[in-house]
Amino acid sequence: MASSIPFAGQPVPAEPAVADLALGEQLVIWALRKRLESPAHRPALRQGFLLAGAGGPQAFAAFEQLFGVIESHCRRDLWFHRCGCGCVSADELMILGLIAAQQTGDVAAAFGHGSSLV
Repeated sequence: MASSIPFAGQPVPAEPAVADLALGEQLVIWALRKRLESPAHRPALRQGFLLAGAGGPQAFAAFEQLFGVIESHCRRDLWFHRCGCGCVSADELMILGLIAAQQTGDVAAAFGHGSSLV
């Protein structure tokens, strides 16, 4: 059985900082955090996806679809940091992993990440 408490003398793995993430991952983290603040941020999010050159309207629509699924099917509280925070939570990493798995066609990994969120 795995333990979340490290044995004495073992280093605790550090979570990545937002600055350590790829630009696309930073965009997703920013969009998640802004969207959680208020649905009124949708126009700014749409503009952010356009400015980032991240597939424009299609990428924003996919983000909104993902956010809607998580919002409507989540069975537990997810942990997100506030905008401007340099930390990345485990749930934020799980969402990034879900997106990456989906992009590479790794259905098993996408299912694993998704089921841990909803």
